[in-house]
Amino acid sequence: MSTQMKKTGGFSLIELMIVVAVIALLAAIAIPNYAAYVMRSHRGYAKAALLRNAQWMERMATAQGSYPPALSSQLAQVEGGRYALTMNTSVAGTGSAAVVVSYRITATRVSTMGNYLDKCGDFTLTQAGVRGLTNTDPIAPAPTLSVTECWSR
Repeated sequence: MSTQMKKTGGFSLIELMIVVAVIALLAAIAIPNYAAYVMRSHRGYAKAALLRNAQWMERMATAQGSYPPALSSQLAQVEGGRYALTMNTSVAGTGSAAVVVSYRITATRVSTMGNYLDKCGDFTLTQAGVRGLTNTDPIAPAPTLSVTECWSR
């Protein structure tokens, strides 16, 4: 037998720590970007639901002569469940002569979901096609991006 020690293969502790540090750095970059991507996709679902419901409202107004008093329950769902749709209406006339003359549909962030702190807030769309942002919840942050930035993302 040789008195010299044989060199064994493997990683030293320093090499292993360097690999762990590189993985941690990549994760620190990738995870926030992924979360922003998911939030952006759910924003898109909310905007699509608003536009789909506005189109339905216009079709119903064309067919019936006035806007319906409520959203279609089938169309009021937002994919992913991170937004809930509500509608406010303005009515002209009284009793059986009352007709809905304008509406505003709002996609409100659901407080138990991950997009509750979204910089865009809640989306709104009116019968005139006016796009907006709102936030009536005192706990959630107010929108910090402009209407154009949020509706175009």
